[in-house]
Amino acid sequence: MDKTEKGSLVKWENSEKKQIVWMVVDDGQRGVVIHSDGLVSLGTLNYLKEFNDLTPFVGTVHVESKSKETA
Repeated sequence: MDKTEKGSLVKWENSEKKQIVWMVVDDGQRGVVIHSDGLVSLGTLNYLKEFNDLTPFVGTVHVESKSKETA
């Protein structure tokens, strides 16, 4: 399986061991951020070729969604 196959999870890690985890979108070239150690905003869409050393993510990501209350 190609690491940038749609729906797969890939990660990038910097020298301080901070990670960004993306879910690869339909085109196989971009990913949406589903986890970040404060490096980028969740939900950001990035071109994955801009990040060196992407590896498949092995593990669990827990995503919690809450509706925003209005006044």
